Amino acid sequence: MTERRMTASLATVRRTTITADESQEAIDVFDSIITAQLSRGLADFDSDFARVSDITFGPDIEVRVTADELRRYRDFWVEQELKRPLIPLTISLSPGNRLMSPPYDVDWSSGSGIGFLSRYDGDLYSVGNDGFSGAGVGMFLETSTPVAVALTPIGTQRYSWFTMSGFTNTFSRGGLGVLVYQVGNPTPLALREVTLWDISGGRASYSGDTASGSIADAASPASGFGPIPLAPLLFDMQPGIKYLFWVWIWQFLRELGSGDFFAIQDAHVSLIESSAGPQTIIH
Repeated sequence: MTERRMTASLATVRRTTITADESQEAIDVFDSIITAQLSRGLADFDSDFARVSDITFGPDIEVRVTADELRRYRDFWVEQELKRPLIPLTISLSPGNRLMSPPYDVDWSSGSGIGFLSRYDGDLYSVGNDGFSGAGVGMFLETSTPVAVALTPIGTQRYSWFTMSGFTNTFSRGGLGVLVYQVGNPTPLALREVTLWDISGGRASYSGDTASGSIADAASPASGFGPIPLAPLLFDMQPGIKYLFWVWIWQFLRELGSGDFFAIQDAHVSLIESSAGPQTIIH
């Protein structure tokens, strides 16, 4: 077996112009990819939830929090979470790498995800609601020569969840994802998702969790060979083809009981870092 590296005089990745039709088609394709991807996860999610929902607490359990109180507390809690100061962002750029900034080209949202106009600043938000919620931004790219590419979203992410009552059956899961595909071909070239929180079953009263960090360093809990960070996303590019790179946040929620579980998630995609070099071909 021999290895040959394809030479590239200018191994670069650049942004490209798009039409309004291409923009809408890109959003539709991404929505179909995510729908297919997450429907499988939701099937497992609902299967797990069905097992959890078999738990019953009996009619003698008294929940002393009214629906109006829960709504007022939820609104106050969400407002306070969104007012939390931004996380300091440190950027370490390697020689030859390129930074691409907002405005991005497209944005997307589903459920209680807030992604409308996020292309202009890279800000994504999601508040837990029954079923799936998500929000994302995307950028069109091209190259003039065959290159091996590593894309890294630079920015910060954070999440919080909280429950007031210990008598609630809850199943909640959320995280981040990155994806790239060729325009006109909905098959992903590379896709990676990480899970940041995954909770199920009854919880103690007034329990919760909060965490934050870098988007690129986000990783699912360690298993097997250890945690795998979200980025960089590695793939090959060819000239004459447009590519679309997406970054998104996502969460599921299923709940029985008093409806007092709250989850909020946000991410600020400040920049996209690209690193490009000659492709390696193994014979």
